[in-house]
Amino acid sequence: MVLSHFADIFERFREQADSLFPSIRKVLVVDGNQIQPPKDWLVLKGHEPFSLSRNSNMAWRAVDPDDVLIIGDDVIVVTSNLIDVLQKAAYSDPLVGLAIPTIEEGKWQSAFVCAYLKRSVINHVGYYDEQFNGYGYDDNDLSQRLRVAGYYTKRTNAIIQHCGGTTYYRVEHEGGPNVQESCDRMREKFNAKWPAAEPLQCVED
Repeated sequence: MVLSHFADIFERFREQADSLFPSIRKVLVVDGNQIQPPKDWLVLKGHEPFSLSRNSNMAWRAVDPDDVLIIGDDVIVVTSNLIDVLQKAAYSDPLVGLAIPTIEEGKWQSAFVCAYLKRSVINHVGYYDEQFNGYGYDDNDLSQRLRVAGYYTKRTNAIIQHCGGTTYYRVEHEGGPNVQESCDRMREKFNAKWPAAEPLQCVED
């Protein structure tokens, strides 16, 4: 499942996805009108103004009862059998909530840049909380719910590269919402919901 807005970013992602994962069901949630819907993809028209939580939930419902791989359109896949590695890790223990790759150069970033979730986990903890309708903290909230439910993250040796923040800042530059102001509003919502938040435990494969 990928969310996308800009044609140039998506086209680069589509080429690698079609090449590396030809038999995997691929879902695009698109906002705006720049992207030409690709053949052999399930294409959903996302909510506007863009909301990661709402648009992700739309995709998760559309592919129920399948598992979900969340992946950013600004991700470059280095390990070609990425999905196989993540799926194996996800099913290695019932308490694995997220199976994630390693981001090249070891930089910390949100697990939700690329993460494999079993449908059983989604059914247990629920979808994204749609009150987080701006930039950030939708993934923090879901991580907290995973932690409270007893799950942990398993990091694998599969590798990706991530550009990071590309679309949000381009949209802002074109007159969209201010990223920092939106982030501040989402942080306030998160802190109100989780005044004693703790990080989701991460275990290396």
